[in-house]
Amino acid sequence: MKNITVTVDDSYLAAMGDVVEQLRAHGMRVDQVLYSVGIITGRAPDQECSALGAVKGVGSVDEQQRFRVPHPDSEIQ
Repeated sequence: MKNITVTVDDSYLAAMGDVVEQLRAHGMRVDQVLYSVGIITGRAPDQECSALGAVKGVGSVDEQQRFRVPHPDSEIQ
């Protein structure tokens, strides 16, 4: 499973509930829906991520990046 962020096309903001349901039907586990900005976050199986981009109303599907900060006591690299 990949953590992903889905951006909804501006013309579909009024229908975000429908977009969310379509994403769920394609296997996405929705964690958060930010209606005011058109962002949906969650997880999806690796093989389904490309199919989510074809859902009507989806502007983009991006894998969430993970950043880690070294422990304060670690050596500088």
